[in-house]
Amino acid sequence: MRRLFTASLLILAINICRAQTKLGVQVSPGILGTRIAYDHDVRAVQSGPNSFNLSALLFVESSIGPNYYFSSGIGYTSKKLNLEYKNTRYDRVTSKSYNIQYVRVPVALKLYTNEIALDIRLFFQAGTLLDVAIHEKENMPGFRIIDSFHPMDVSLLLAIGLEVQLAPQTAVQFGCSYTRSLVNMAESYVPTIENLTVKNEIYSVEIAVKF
Repeated sequence: MRRLFTASLLILAINICRAQTKLGVQVSPGILGTRIAYDHDVRAVQSGPNSFNLSALLFVESSIGPNYYFSSGIGYTSKKLNLEYKNTRYDRVTSKSYNIQYVRVPVALKLYTNEIALDIRLFFQAGTLLDVAIHEKENMPGFRIIDSFHPMDVSLLLAIGLEVQLAPQTAVQFGCSYTRSLVNMAESYVPTIENLTVKNEIYSVEIAVKF
């Protein structure tokens, strides 16, 4: 995982030096949901309420063909996991939340259509997000569900949107995206829960300026 992260940063540096490269800044507010799976047990872990997610990204796009671009960058995201620990024997539920902050590196392919109206075109994006954890915080420290989180998270990225050209070197983008975690975030957890798997999915709105 760490080698893949280092390789992604190298690819980003190389592409910044290439011709036909565009830089941009993107903000993505969204809603994060948690997917839970585990072997049957008297004490059950369930996903709690969805949480607000915010990501910020400095990205670069480099042309690799007509209307095709390699897209990468570096940014920040924070993922709040809300869990509910239910003891069905005593009918008691305890809420628990974790906030994990990450440095983010996207690696994706971006396709632009021809203009569908004056200075307006569609784009489609598909790829992966590599997230490296930099900080963890939990509520109710004395109550244990997850002891430690995986240091990296990898997610599938799908996005669609519109780009509006404002000036020869400036454009704005409006879109929506879906990301689905592929890595079990729970690296270690309480032994009373067998084979616990915690993954997330995020629905976001994307706003970007490209120059």
